[in-house]
Amino acid sequence: MTGCREKIPPPDKEELLTSVVWGETNATITDPELYTCVFEPSGEYYTTYKGYETSTYNWRLVNDISLFFDQSVVEITKLTPTILEYRGDASFLGIPYKVTYHLQALNETVAVTIGFSDLEMTSARLHGVIRSCSSSGTVFEYGPTASYGQTSGVIAFPGPVHKHVNKELTGLNPGTTYHYRIRLENEEGTYYGPDRTVRTYHDQTVTDADNNVYYTTVIGSQTWMAENLRTTKYRDGTSIPGIKDNEAWSTQSVPAFCWPDNDSVANSRSGAIYNWYTVSTGKLCPVGWHVPSGPEWSVLFSFMSGRETELVEGDYYNYNDYLSNPGLNQTGFSADMAWMRDAAGYFNGNTYSHFWSGSEINGNEARYAMIFYDYSAVNQGSKRSGLQVRCIKD
Repeated sequence: MTGCREKIPPPDKEELLTSVVWGETNATITDPELYTCVFEPSGEYYTTYKGYETSTYNWRLVNDISLFFDQSVVEITKLTPTILEYRGDASFLGIPYKVTYHLQALNETVAVTIGFSDLEMTSARLHGVIRSCSSSGTVFEYGPTASYGQTSGVIAFPGPVHKHVNKELTGLNPGTTYHYRIRLENEEGTYYGPDRTVRTYHDQTVTDADNNVYYTTVIGSQTWMAENLRTTKYRDGTSIPGIKDNEAWSTQSVPAFCWPDNDSVANSRSGAIYNWYTVSTGKLCPVGWHVPSGPEWSVLFSFMSGRETELVEGDYYNYNDYLSNPGLNQTGFSADMAWMRDAAGYFNGNTYSHFWSGSEINGNEARYAMIFYDYSAVNQGSKRSGLQVRCIKD
């Protein structure tokens, strides 16, 4: 990181506001790098947490004092090239009062390589976070070695910026490890993020009864589907009953499936949700594959102990501390924090990945696997619950 050149003297307050990235400090926020904001000359204002956008408004300055954010207004009490202070209305237990916000200019340029998502056989999407006071251009360098040799298209910003950026790479070779990093150029110089690696899926795929094609990945001695199962048919072509109604789902003791939130269009790529009675048929996975048993999940978790992050796909559009881990999804298993349906038929968004096993506990319960960024385990739950499925090769 290094400094942006301070503009002295700015001709007016509007240019002062739009010349830098601002970081907030107060009694509880002592690090101005955490919560930042940008006043774009176009009239858009956005806030971020560690470079990830949290809110967006329109802004305008009236009489060099009144600062409007959409329908609200605050009063600027101090504005210099390095300090911004303004007062606005707040309330506590219905009691109104005035609060003063303190911000300071962040004049350092930042370029951070984060990770990858949307992994395919010949493509991947790369992610990073950048910050610049002046107009800038950002690319991702990539190649089979840390010498890179290729670059993505340029992501250009005309003025101050602090945000998450991403770019899709296409035309990659299957089953190949690529090094990559982010590069930012502005009027102060050229800045590089740390080196990261991504391995594309190889061309060994598997197809289900609906002709959905799945990537696969080898982890230790096991070969796994790298995507959640989304078939609506058994391997013999027989349709699996689909149930949307909550009450009907909760009373099922026979096979059934649904789509997350009953939305097959928006959620088909996330995979279908199945009750355990569907798993117990032994016909859910394609020929040569099966739903893993509890012990087979345990083999995976033992092999990946302490490295669970390498099984998980990152959500790069919402900040989380795990995103800084360079091992994120290095296995290509791509477990995501997907949907489940409880035994009462209600949908829930997960902070964990949940997958069925083929292992029965008793007449009411079966084992399932849980995966998080720093945790994995085999647990047990109601057979009426709806979970997602990964298949393992025989």
